[in-house]
Amino acid sequence: MARLQEAMAAAEARAGAQGWRWQGVRQLVVYGLGCIEDSRVSRYQLFDPAFSATDAALIAALGCQVIATNEGGARVAEEQTLFYLPHCEAALCDSLLAANWRAGRLPHLAVLGNSFDLYRERWAAAGAKPGGARPGRLLRLVEAGAVAELPVPDCGFHVTSAFNDSSLHLLLADACGDALGPCD
Repeated sequence: MARLQEAMAAAEARAGAQGWRWQGVRQLVVYGLGCIEDSRVSRYQLFDPAFSATDAALIAALGCQVIATNEGGARVAEEQTLFYLPHCEAALCDSLLAANWRAGRLPHLAVLGNSFDLYRERWAAAGAKPGGARPGRLLRLVEAGAVAELPVPDCGFHVTSAFNDSSLHLLLADACGDALGPCD
């Protein structure tokens, strides 16, 4: 618990005076878990197009609301929202950023998911055509230093494929301003 509290305090400090505050979180949105009914890995991680009716019933029984339609990651964060994207590709993260690409909205997001910096490294190493659409907004924010990325240790979790490359990402208010401009 002490390590978690230290990491949370470090995240707040990196976000700056106008940035992220854990007590301000109003929503938790989860994408990319896979089918809980069919996948052992998914059981450890809540919208995914792969959810079965059984999965949705289980999630509802746990007191959570299942997102009824595939948003494609394009959810607007009107208030501080933690997005948990454990197995999502860069394109889904980029859709989330695109939906919130307005002055003052990006700092409402915190993303717990695959490392943005590793996405950047993979795109740089693969050249112009690593496959799929270029996640322009994600790459632009990382390259501009507008993302505070805090790697999440695996803590010896026994299913190694479940949480590899995980990091907490906070979008820094000062760096997400007008200097970034529009991204088409």
